[in-house]
Amino acid sequence: MKTGKKISDWLRELPDGYREKALTYKRQDYTISLLEDSISDAIAGAFAWRSTDEGYLFWKSVHDFYTGEIPSLPPLR
Repeated sequence: MKTGKKISDWLRELPDGYREKALTYKRQDYTISLLEDSISDAIAGAFAWRSTDEGYLFWKSVHDFYTGEIPSLPPLR
């Protein structure tokens, strides 16, 4: 059993701009109350990246920033 934080709590830790977008897109079903161990896991499970205005590559870059795979967040649109 995971002992992390709720997805919505992780999303509230994102920087200004990213936070508001992610919270707007977050799913409203039961999955949003699931516990995740990291902010990257929360971003991965919060919503379908392809169905957002920013698109899959933007949110993959946000995710990859928090896993340490890339050095900076993508620019906000």
